[in-house]
Amino acid sequence: MTAGLPGVGIGGLFYLLLVLLMPLYEFWRMLQGRSSIARLKHVAVHWALAGGIVGALAATGWALRSGFDALISAGALSPQLRQVARDATMVSPTNALLTAGVVLLGVVGGMALLSLIVDAAPRSPPP
Repeated sequence: MTAGLPGVGIGGLFYLLLVLLMPLYEFWRMLQGRSSIARLKHVAVHWALAGGIVGALAATGWALRSGFDALISAGALSPQLRQVARDATMVSPTNALLTAGVVLLGVVGGMALLSLIVDAAPRSPPP
């Protein structure tokens, strides 16, 4: 088992998916006359946070790649060691996306199922 970057697991993917869907939901609310400028600002803030997350991940990848290249050019790291590390972590983007998508669909499906169960459960009056 390997440790990953914090925030880029299923929870991070779930957050990014929800942020991508927020404008559609707000557009639907706008058509019904239930949206407001404050809600649109809220959506914009979350879009900015999601952009920061994606930008930070891209910057991390760039920094790691640049760091390895600098170590190799300085002679502190052998190109063979870099190739071994690359081969050990090589996962095709298609497989990674498919696996993450299936797990995320399981999370969203489980959330929807639990929501239906909670809505269908009889409610007793508070004591």
